Amino acid sequence: MLRYVVPIFEKEIFTPMLKISFLGAVFAGFYGVLHNQVTFAISNEYFLKIKYLQFDYLIFGDNHRLNISIIGFFAACWAGLLHGWFLSRWFLPHGSILIAYQKIFRSSIIIFVTSILSAIVSGSYAFFHRAVIDYSNWAQIVNLYDIENKSALVNVAYIHNGSYLGALLGMFIALVWIKR
Repeated sequence: MLRYVVPIFEKEIFTPMLKISFLGAVFAGFYGVLHNQVTFAISNEYFLKIKYLQFDYLIFGDNHRLNISIIGFFAACWAGLLHGWFLSRWFLPHGSILIAYQKIFRSSIIIFVTSILSAIVSGSYAFFHRAVIDYSNWAQIVNLYDIENKSALVNVAYIHNGSYLGALLGMFIALVWIKR
């Protein structure tokens, strides 16, 4: 596994690796923008009271929709960068570059779909089980940030965590399913 982190590869594939990593970051960033727009509608407190503090250096003025878009882009782009890097390390050194691009594209679709489905499943679980969720585990956050609608906050947290888990799961599925 270390060889995928500290690479030894032909210099001809370095530029395509950078391009794929960059494109992965951009596409994941746009996913983060859309993701945050949807979850802001569920719980604006998650962003205004928590994420604004976490990403205070990215806040520009009072346009909340713009601010959460910027936060979403930067919060998600790292995942796409890593996916692009690992997918390019996995597929580019083996055979035709065109076939590698096709496999990377298919893998990216798997990751994208798995992220969305995992976010939907996680969010649905939190929504439909809100009456039985043990909110005592959330008491510290709810009290610290003066959260008024804790079920909406927890729902959004489940959606966000589900999305990241889905991306990781999608990466695993893609690497197993789409062979070199």
